[in-house]
Amino acid sequence: MKHAPRKIFEDFQTPEALQTIGPIIAASWRIPQLLENALTLAGKPIPAPVYGDILVDTGAQATCISLDVSQQLGLRPLGVCHGYGAGGKHTNPIFAAKLEIVMEENGRKRTVSLDQRFQAIPHLDDYYQQIQVMRRGTRVHLIGLLGRDMLQHGRLQYDGRGHITLEFFPNTMPRLQPVLLQPATPPPATPAIQPQQAPPAVPQPGLQKP
Repeated sequence: MKHAPRKIFEDFQTPEALQTIGPIIAASWRIPQLLENALTLAGKPIPAPVYGDILVDTGAQATCISLDVSQQLGLRPLGVCHGYGAGGKHTNPIFAAKLEIVMEENGRKRTVSLDQRFQAIPHLDDYYQQIQVMRRGTRVHLIGLLGRDMLQHGRLQYDGRGHITLEFFPNTMPRLQPVLLQPATPPPATPAIQPQQAPPAVPQPGLQKP
């Protein structure tokens, strides 16, 4: 069965606005699904999702999360990632998180999700804090980069006149497999086995010495 693509259209009104802001789309970050399930079962509060904008970045090999966002979600680093960017070689922490993008499919709202490990990029929103540009009634807040690991399942149309169209094809995308990649809590120490004391001697029947 052929599936209709899930599509998102962003109109920036003018070529200058698109050039200044860049090809961004609305998105949100959450804690990993299995971690959310575990917190729910334990009756513990779940960190609120972080909403903002994600930059469609054909120069990024993989999708990335903002370091500020990972801290807002209270995530713990799983390790580090060594890579290269516009500023040369860098080392950034890795976190488990869940990215969600709301798109349209046959006139209905659908969510494209990615639940896995992500490299965290520091100071990702610094440029947008400086230019203080508004979009959809709020200041643009960059919370991540959409890399080629996601773009390989879709089609991006960048129209320099002021708009972009991004499509994903569900039949080519891997099924969402939530993963809990937080460091495991060590099990409680097993109490040491105490040596048993020998029972008191029981007098045996027999002849007693005078």
